[in-house]
This record gives sequence, structure tokens and C-alpha cells, in this order.
Amino acid sequence: MKRVVRLFAFFVVTMTLGVSGAFAYLCWLQASSFVNVPDRPHQMTPSDFGIETYQDVVVTTEDDVTIRGWYIPPTRDDGATFIFLHGHGGNILDLMPEAQLYVEMGYGAILFDFRGRGLSDDAPVTMGINEVQDTVAILDFLLAQAEVNPERIALYGNSMGASTAILVASEYPQIRLVIADAPYTSIRDLLVEQIPARTGLPPLFLPDVILAMSNFQSGANYYASSPIDAIPNLTQPILYIHGTVDGLIPFHHSERLHEATNSPSTLYIVEGGGHTNNYEIDGDMYQQVVFPFLEQYFTN
Repeated sequence: MKRVVRLFAFFVVTMTLGVSGAFAYLCWLQASSFVNVPDRPHQMTPSDFGIETYQDVVVTTEDDVTIRGWYIPPTRDDGATFIFLHGHGGNILDLMPEAQLYVEMGYGAILFDFRGRGLSDDAPVTMGINEVQDTVAILDFLLAQAEVNPERIALYGNSMGASTAILVASEYPQIRLVIADAPYTSIRDLLVEQIPARTGLPPLFLPDVILAMSNFQSGANYYASSPIDAIPNLTQPILYIHGTVDGLIPFHHSERLHEATNSPSTLYIVEGGGHTNNYEIDGDMYQQVVFPFLEQYFTN
């Protein structure tokens, strides 16, 4: 009988350790998918998109990371200029369609690879936390350009870039306006929603375990990636854009952010739009919504 009890106890301990190990490994992989993103190297330049007047930009962040991008000077008399911020798995090329549109209208544009992406220095991707430093380094460069109007600088971001734009604008009032395409309210909120699809398990305490592992892998505090907490500090006009069939970040994230915004705010929901493809899906309506917003809050 004692032998049976010992065998049963051994079995229970082994199973517990095995399940615990599998659980820890699963959480580690989920954390790594945030922090260590497969790169998408590129060799294109604005010339490949018909833009010949530009310069390469190299800046260094406060934490000594080199960020590389392209600067296209404004040709408008008012010197209005956009900073474009790409998403988590993206790079500098992702917002070229939108940048082309605005460059053709005379706006200046600066596009760049966040840390850990494209031609910028290798570093952990931190879901908008350290990416704020990347954006601020680019902003400092832009403020030093004589042709740029320091009172007419806008942030245009997709996904992680949209959320980063909110975080930056909440701290830097010199930003005039924000366009946020598919932002998330917070990384924790997103994990709570995504875990069932990613793992087949209920959220329970999994989000906090994954965030703790993300913090360990990146050296950053992923809980700080929370635009919904930054919104009360936002004073700039903001336009939220989100597709109804976004399978990565559901559009109710933009709805919640819009409801929490105290500054002038417009919510543009794109029927049938996916994740950050809203300009391509609904170009005519995009212009009918975005251009009047810019005219009201950016160029007047």
C-alpha cells in the first residue's frame, strides 16, 4: 500500500512540475513575441516612391540607441510636418502610403525605424515605452529644422505607433495634433483579450505572468504601456481611426480612448477595415474625415 501511495505521489509531483514547466514556457514564448520581433530589413528609399527631395536622418536617444529614418521637408508656407510612427512588427515602410499622400499636399514628413526594427539599432521592442524616447529624439531633430514650423508638428501612428503617439503627446505639449490608427488602451487590456485566442486558456493571472516575463526580457515596465492612463494628460486634438474587423486590436479600444479623451476628439470607424489598412480600404471616406480634421485643428 505504501508503495502505491509513493508512486501516486511521485506521479502527482511529476505531473505538477510538467504542467508548471509547460505553463512557464508558454508564458515565456508569449513574452518573447512582444520583446523579440523578427526583423524586416529593407533597402528601399523615398526615391522608390517617387520622392526625390529627402535626407537620411540619424539621431541618438537619451538611452544611447541610434535611430535612423528619412526626412522630407515641407513645401507648404506654414511648415506643417508629420512624424510617422509604425507598429510593433513593422518598419519605416509601413506608413509610406499615408506619407506620400501628405507629402503631395506639401506637408513635411519624417519616417523612421523604431529601435529593434529596420536600420535602427538592435534593442528590445517595448510596446511604446522606450519607443517614446525614439520619437522624442526625432522630434528634437525636427525642431532644429528651419523650414519646420515648431507649432505645427503632428504625430501619425499605427497600432503600437498610435499608442506611442498618445504617450508622447501626453508629455510633450509642443505636439499640435495626433492621428491614432488602431491604438490599444493598454498592453494588459490587450493580453486579457488575446490570451484565449493565443493559448486556448482563460486569462486568469496569465496577463500578469506574461507582463512580468516581458519586463524581465526587455528591462522595461510593460505596465507603463497604457495610453488609457495617459489620456487625461492629453491636451491636443486627436483623431482615432479603427477598422471594424481588426483582428489584432478590436475597435472598442479606440472607442474607450475616445470616450476618455477630454481634448477635441474624433472617432472614425471604418466598416470592413482590418488592422491599420484603413486608408487603403476606404480612401475616399478617409479624406472626407481626415482632411477637415486637419484643416480645423492643424492648419488654421
